[in-house]
Amino acid sequence: MNRNYQEFYWHTLDNAAKLYSCVSTDAITNVFRISVMLSQPVQPQVLEQALAKALEELPLFRVKMRKGFFWYYFETNFAKPIVREDYAFPCARIDRSTNNCYLFRMNYLGCHLHFEVFHALADGNGAIVFLKTVLYHYLKALYPQQIPAGLVLYQDLPSLRAMEENSFVKYVQKTREMVRRMQRSFHVEGVRMFPGEMRVIQGYLSAGEILKLARAKGVTLTAYLAALMGYSIYTQNQRHTKNTCPIVVNVPINLRNLYDSDTMRNFFACINIRFDTDHLAVCEQKGLFDCFLEQAARQLKEGQTPQALSAQFSQNVKAEQHLLLRAVPLVLKNPVLRYMFRRNEKGQTCTVSNLGRVELPEQMKPFVRRVEVVLSATPSQPVKLGLVSYGDLLACSFSSRIEETDIQRFFFRFLREQGANITVGCNEVTEDDVLQQMPSEC
Repeated sequence: MNRNYQEFYWHTLDNAAKLYSCVSTDAITNVFRISVMLSQPVQPQVLEQALAKALEELPLFRVKMRKGFFWYYFETNFAKPIVREDYAFPCARIDRSTNNCYLFRMNYLGCHLHFEVFHALADGNGAIVFLKTVLYHYLKALYPQQIPAGLVLYQDLPSLRAMEENSFVKYVQKTREMVRRMQRSFHVEGVRMFPGEMRVIQGYLSAGEILKLARAKGVTLTAYLAALMGYSIYTQNQRHTKNTCPIVVNVPINLRNLYDSDTMRNFFACINIRFDTDHLAVCEQKGLFDCFLEQAARQLKEGQTPQALSAQFSQNVKAEQHLLLRAVPLVLKNPVLRYMFRRNEKGQTCTVSNLGRVELPEQMKPFVRRVEVVLSATPSQPVKLGLVSYGDLLACSFSSRIEETDIQRFFFRFLREQGANITVGCNEVTEDDVLQQMPSEC
């Protein structure tokens, strides 16, 4: 991007980014973390150089957010990005005043490289593309003999216009199908941590083993683990309360798999898997988990049709483009959008986000041991689960804002009972034996 273009560069926010920019707080940060564990400790000076080169190639991340009269917008950020040692709990709110106005953080700790992104900037797919570019320049600087120049990271490198495309608007469709209004769901109960604190418990499994378990039941890996999440919440939490509201597991879906899009901005929709727990007594005979599995598989299959996904994001785009809403100043839009966001969160119990498989060129694989994704838990969703696989290693990362770890412990013990080998780690050392009789990296 030449200097003249940078001086006048600005970009509107996509449909999802407009919401995130208005509703984010210290408690609801809308920040997610993608971590890479390298074979050697991170060298911060080399990482700074790699980050600078990646921003030259992918300037869509070299932006700051400005407040307009009607909406927020992006413009070029000429400040130097900050690389620092990890210093806070994962997914903390990004303070732009101490981060040179960047909407991401690049931190490191030992062999770990942590890339944290404000969701208004990109979704998981866009963040992975940028992180792979940083990794390439970092490893090429350290290992020039093993990492050749001009290494192909992507089969087809899209143009700048394609990467910054607002695909929500491009693929909006006329539809009469109405999205079902959110109803109140069950919320996990427990002792809340102090504001800003978050516990992360991670399990590392063989992706092949879990896929084999899922296929034996005739479902996808995402359906299997989403059902297990709902089952864990029911048996360890809801069953011991009088609350009979349904457990609703929110599953984000990458729309690039259905539409021809190379955007690095947000382009996803969500499927809410609803487990009606007041009818589960009927399922005891055939197996309670199988009942959860049946509901998850059916609703995911129905929700992933182009018609259902299109109806969801098209309805949101049309609301955004409504003349009355467009004419309302941002200062009045903010409280309305915050109310709508909180109401939507009350209709969801937790989130299970699967970023899929991260692929790297063969030359880079010896230097990368694993990849992880961590979601920011919220007051309404105090427990969330992020999934990502690299090679045969599936990383399951629980983020939590409550002291109890019963849900996580049950989740991993269930998989172990099915024959899966699990190694577990966490971001803090506690007296609570989180994963008794399991190998631990804590």
